[in-house]
Amino acid sequence: NGVTLNLDSALFYYSQGEKKSIYYDYDFDYNRWDELSTAKTRIRAQRAYTPKDFKELSPIIAHSMTVDSLYEKGSTYYDDEDYIKAYAYIKAAADSLNPLAEILMGDFMQNELFGFNDKQKALEYRQLAVKHYLERGENGDSSVYRRIASLYKNKDVEGNGIDIERAKHYYNLALEHNDFSVAKTLGNIYTEEYNYSEALKVYSMGAKAGHKNCILPTAQLYELYDRVQEAIYWYRECYQTTENNKEKEKVKNALERIGVEVVQKLKGSDFVGVWVYRG
Repeated sequence: NGVTLNLDSALFYYSQGEKKSIYYDYDFDYNRWDELSTAKTRIRAQRAYTPKDFKELSPIIAHSMTVDSLYEKGSTYYDDEDYIKAYAYIKAAADSLNPLAEILMGDFMQNELFGFNDKQKALEYRQLAVKHYLERGENGDSSVYRRIASLYKNKDVEGNGIDIERAKHYYNLALEHNDFSVAKTLGNIYTEEYNYSEALKVYSMGAKAGHKNCILPTAQLYELYDRVQEAIYWYRECYQTTENNKEKEKVKNALERIGVEVVQKLKGSDFVGVWVYRG
């Protein structure tokens, strides 16, 4: 196409989300747009870093910022794919015992893009994150349990791969500390394990706490267990709270399956739809 192959330009345009980057990819067939993601991964791998590329932040700058500010700045650079600057700020935050920074440092250590290839160091950073989260938990921060659970669910912490059992343990600890934001995730785990009784228990906790994403699965599992009145209650709650038309249609079909009809009744001077169970 008369365009000079340029790896840095390709990376730039990928970061901007523009298809123009295709013209800078060494192996890319520009007529096959669906390969954009694969091409992006391949070309990033060609632009390898080495540990020598990464420098620590000046102590003067590090000491002039709060730990949270160091992490936030580093995280922003990371999201922008400016990994050299990201490393400097994230490393400084991790040295100051910020668990989120320690987790990200684990990624730096293990992601082949960055050249460290040090799995043991990655594990050490993640284990430090768990330790420092637990210390925060002892000081009253109940959000740490879902953060630890997410870490075990998504990353290798102990050297044995993803640990769903440990993740479930900490998600349950989060529930014990009234952090019901984890109910949908934990309920999904139990559902994938076909442990529907535990899934229902967890989903219903989330639904009762006002988490809308737990309402429909709560209704569906009550229906599965033939607990019709509870199923109807939560299907109606879902219908009234969801803004998703597909979900509304799913609820209507479920209610009809159970034996619930919408009957028009006079309320004041208007007719309104009322759910009536015919079972």
